[in-house]
Amino acid sequence: MDRRGVIGFPMRLMLAAVLLALCTPVLAEMTEGFRDQTYENEAQCQTDKIREASASLYLSGPGVSRVVSLDIPAGYSITLGGEGAQAYSISVYKGDEQVMTIYSEHPSYRFIETIGEISGHCELLLSCERDDGVCGIRAAVI
Repeated sequence: MDRRGVIGFPMRLMLAAVLLALCTPVLAEMTEGFRDQTYENEAQCQTDKIREASASLYLSGPGVSRVVSLDIPAGYSITLGGEGAQAYSISVYKGDEQVMTIYSEHPSYRFIETIGEISGHCELLLSCERDDGVCGIRAAVI
């Protein structure tokens, strides 16, 4: 029997186990980061739905409305509008942390009221209305 084979095999097996043990945390972190990025991309897709529907309504003029179905990933929420320049924004939050803000442009429309913490699977009623002589988008979760 070859003595090197008898001694070498357990060493190779131990080396493989050590390498696997060192790589596992790195792979787990990469997988978690990939999952977070996927959820963030899905949340951005939902903001794109809102943005596109709002722009279409704004261009159509007052009196037009549309229902948008949303499916926001768990742990994320969307806020529409705000005070000042934020009235023209759609913000995405992961928990309490704001991860992105998208401003309306071409056309530049504003949200008449602030709608906060839209999350999960829901439907959003968007309508174009006049408010103080200026067109804007009113949103309501239905």
